[in-house]
Amino acid sequence: MNPEIAGMFDRAEELIRELEDEYTRCKKERDITEKLKNITHELIEKLRHILDHATRVAWEKYIAPKLNKEEKGKARVYFPITNKTEGFKSILGRAKMQNLEKVNKVFYDFLLKQQLFSSSKNKWLIQLANLAAEGKHVEFVPQRIKKHHLKTLTTPEGINIILETAGNAKISIGEIIIGDPKGERSYDPSKLSARECSWESIVIKDYDIDVLDFCKGVYAKTRKLVEEMPN
Repeated sequence: MNPEIAGMFDRAEELIRELEDEYTRCKKERDITEKLKNITHELIEKLRHILDHATRVAWEKYIAPKLNKEEKGKARVYFPITNKTEGFKSILGRAKMQNLEKVNKVFYDFLLKQQLFSSSKNKWLIQLANLAAEGKHVEFVPQRIKKHHLKTLTTPEGINIILETAGNAKISIGEIIIGDPKGERSYDPSKLSARECSWESIVIKDYDIDVLDFCKGVYAKTRKLVEEMPN
């Protein structure tokens, strides 16, 4: 791995440890601090920047040698993140990579594969890009405390069915219909045993995803993507 990128990942790991500590403290005190918002933003921005930097490294190797001095000066190189093919072509064009498919099809196919319009699994990249942009131009990642309520129902066969909040249970007179591992079945409520628990987490507003889980997940996915990027 490129030494600069490796160093950036090292810093991202430090930020994750800082985020874990502050997240735990904020959840215990039920208070979202400015420090938590700052660490979250710094980590998200760092991961977005890593993608851009890795793209630049590949660009310097595959594209720059084919450009003249003026073209190199005008190139705006970023890791493309978009949900439209037109946007993808536009980003490549600004990086002077409009002919990338012909110049280096392996690199082109790799970048194309990461787009949301190529696979819904790439939604995390759109979320990363949006949160990084919002933190830079609008406000740091908005967060809130969310209450969770979990109910576990156990069937006579010993199947555990977990319902969060209202879950997917449809209650009618005399029976409860539940989506379980064997498909939708009906049970007499008197034959079901139940356990309940409640807890709180800190989530990103509008996305309703746990801050710590999201950041850890994006770190892992970013690292995997960069390690697989042609270089």
